[in-house]
Amino acid sequence: MNPALCSIIIPASKAESTISLALDSLVAQTCHDWRAFVIVDGPEGNDATLKIANDYAARDSRFEVLRNRQNLGAADSRNRGVRAAATPWIAFLDSDDVFHPDKLEQQLALAEQKGASFLCSAYVLTAYRKAEDDTSSPPIFICAAPYQPPSFDNLLQESIMVNSNTPFIPTCCFRLTKHRSGVDET
Repeated sequence: MNPALCSIIIPASKAESTISLALDSLVAQTCHDWRAFVIVDGPEGNDATLKIANDYAARDSRFEVLRNRQNLGAADSRNRGVRAAATPWIAFLDSDDVFHPDKLEQQLALAEQKGASFLCSAYVLTAYRKAEDDTSSPPIFICAAPYQPPSFDNLLQESIMVNSNTPFIPTCCFRLTKHRSGVDET
């Protein structure tokens, strides 16, 4: 196996009904050079999330499970994963979302081709055919939101909101400041 090129940070709390789909979407990636950090947020007994994540880690060495002994929230959990990452790139995946099978391959290729220092992609909304919590049925397509890059003026004048699953960020960006780094939940 080649050295990992990307770390995927996955905060998870009470995610037993969705975490398997999220982790399966990583196993299905056409790019295999990744490492995933599943940060289980909160006490061990909150549901089966920790057991499911540990099962994946036992079967696939690219998964590592970190557990917060108390609930710290998604941002602090992401920050913990970022601190553990030692790859050139970082991507985020929420425990109730999935990656397209070639997301990592396409983003790594584009980053190299363009010499990009940050990438952000479009996203697709899906719903499950039956009840909202039925993850056994295949998802159905609802809509896609193409990414429209902001102009430089907009970046200076506005706060640009980016969905947490679309950024593809060099790890070094999180290491630039000594005083405050990481993901801000506000």
